[in-house]
Amino acid sequence: MATIADARRVIAYAIQNGLVSDSYPEGLRVDEYVRDNFSPPCAEVHRREYDPRMVFSQAKATYQFTVRVYAGRTHEQWAQVFLDDLSDINTETSLTMAVQDTDNWPTDVTLDYVEVTRIGEIVAVIREEVPYLMVEFDIEVVF
Repeated sequence: MATIADARRVIAYAIQNGLVSDSYPEGLRVDEYVRDNFSPPCAEVHRREYDPRMVFSQAKATYQFTVRVYAGRTHEQWAQVFLDDLSDINTETSLTMAVQDTDNWPTDVTLDYVEVTRIGEIVAVIREEVPYLMVEFDIEVVF
């Protein structure tokens, strides 16, 4: 059976390898965990709460994750356009398409499915005393 660490790795790997890289001239760094050295544009995989009774009582394990994507406010409206591009559903810049496409998953982990269940609004956040724009993608992983 896959683990939580495996699920994190699949999500990060799919985003990193499933997006068309030339769409983002500054690059998008994807981390399985929160890093101390924060350098947007970046995405971080966060595990959400879950009821362990549901995992043990079913034949399949279901976990919820949130991917937070941060973009710096370095150019006029660039961060908003960048985050909107990731939020599109059916484009080569779609985070949803990248994560849900099994061709983008590493071959050494077996999962039943990975599905984006919610795309949040773009919000302004401050991290390390610097303003950024951020959008959250809620993702369900079943294995």
